[in-house]
Amino acid sequence: MVVLLKRRSFWMILLFLVGCLVASPAWSETKSIGKPNTNVRSGPGLRYKVLYKAPKGYPLQILSRQKAWVKVQDWQGDIGWVHAQMLSDVRTAVVLVERANVRSEPSINSSVLGKVSQGEIYLVMSQSSDWAQIGYYFEKERLGWIREDLVFGN
Repeated sequence: MVVLLKRRSFWMILLFLVGCLVASPAWSETKSIGKPNTNVRSGPGLRYKVLYKAPKGYPLQILSRQKAWVKVQDWQGDIGWVHAQMLSDVRTAVVLVERANVRSEPSINSSVLGKVSQGEIYLVMSQSSDWAQIGYYFEKERLGWIREDLVFGN
């Protein structure tokens, strides 16, 4: 009887931990804003207050969906709702740190091509291990490589 309870407890704890991992933001889908000056609202509908206007390309983490509305979180932790038609599958990233190096190759040993600043949005052109190759969003011009832990959204 004691062995059965221990096994049952083990499986319940394991199930709980797996549930926590799956619900974790790290496992969440990311989209970007597909239209300029998109309203991010306090709730899933037009009658809800506009919290802020997001620029085209702004990356958002998808938290949940309710009919035609999507609950999202941005790089600063702000949570709001966006109409699903305003979202795009274009992969973008916003710089999290004050200043970050952009390198010629996906390695800290490669040459620094330039620097990017916090809050700037870039197109994610490819990925390699823990690195993202970024470029200018509108021009589609490659800029270089940045460590993924320095950006949000890719």
